[in-house]
Amino acid sequence: MLHHKNPDKAKHYIDLLDAARCNESWSDVPGLLRKVGKHAPQRKCLQIAAQAEYQEAIGSTALKQTVPRLTSALQETIAYPEDVFQARICLASVHWTLNDPARALQNIPDDVHESYKNMTQGDREGIGWSSICAIKGAYIK
Repeated sequence: MLHHKNPDKAKHYIDLLDAARCNESWSDVPGLLRKVGKHAPQRKCLQIAAQAEYQEAIGSTALKQTVPRLTSALQETIAYPEDVFQARICLASVHWTLNDPARALQNIPDDVHESYKNMTQGDREGIGWSSICAIKGAYIK
């Protein structure tokens, strides 16, 4: 049986994931990541960034292992500017947490505010977690 992806379900689960991240409901993230993976498999960068943020939030000892996956996802993703922005800030935050501020700075856009503003122009609204990422990026910078 062939399954077709439902864009409404994908958006619904992406929105729930965004809300969970904004509300620090980290226990909800693994289940939501499975749903996003099922309904929006093309959003790999988003999934990898959210997984890394989850690892960082729970104080995982495996945080360093998230760096190669994030780096790879960033190199492969161009279609979703929000995902790229969030992943760049996530990677910077991981480096910051791992006491590598020089690498953290390498991953933050030169002008965080301008990058965020360009990403949210027009009909597109910045989702909540992107706003938090902009603040986090400005703080690290």
